[in-house]
Amino acid sequence: MVPPQVLNPDAKRVFMMNSMEKLGFHLEFGDNPIKEEFRNVTPQSKYVTGHNELIGNVSPMMHIELVTPDLEKTFELLHKVFGSEKVEIEFANSLDSPISRVIHVNLSNVVLQYIQPKIKIENEFGSWYNLLEKNGAYVHNITFVADDLDDVVEKFKKEGIEPLFTFPLQWEKLNENIKSKMKPVHMMNTLDQLGFHMEFGEIPTEEERKAFSDLLFIDLNPK
Repeated sequence: MVPPQVLNPDAKRVFMMNSMEKLGFHLEFGDNPIKEEFRNVTPQSKYVTGHNELIGNVSPMMHIELVTPDLEKTFELLHKVFGSEKVEIEFANSLDSPISRVIHVNLSNVVLQYIQPKIKIENEFGSWYNLLEKNGAYVHNITFVADDLDDVVEKFKKEGIEPLFTFPLQWEKLNENIKSKMKPVHMMNTLDQLGFHMEFGEIPTEEERKAFSDLLFIDLNPK
């Protein structure tokens, strides 16, 4: 419980910005509830849970993946308002394809992966285009690295949730130190249950996870 003497009595405003159409989500802001002189008194935990160790069996979040009709306009808005920059450029470029363009943008310590679909595809890989066509800019999935991908997938299946699709990533092209034969990335079809799909990969060794993490804006290493 927060001691009342550290609370800011003037923190009364909360704004919900109507940014869904331009960013794929609304943004909510409020006054800082802690008095300025107390904001750095207590040590900050590594994770938003208030703990310095992860809870559960997945990595810190890699990114929130969204669809947008115009990558550059979306980036320009985030850059103008927050000073956001394009990050993980090598990783994002490796994901570009004839059917979609990809950029990664930071929003504070969060990475937003924006995808601009270019071609309508009549199979499960058309999910990004279909989501954009139905909802406009919107969250498609949230992405993590799992400690045990097979276990995560099996638990989803027991809840009646199957992969929407799987696909291989050529990890070794991103970093020569990633040499293991990786399992395909799994996109779990959780849209109806969670409001977004969940995407999981698995990196078997600590050394390879560190090598991949070196390409990222965030730190995938749990400790």
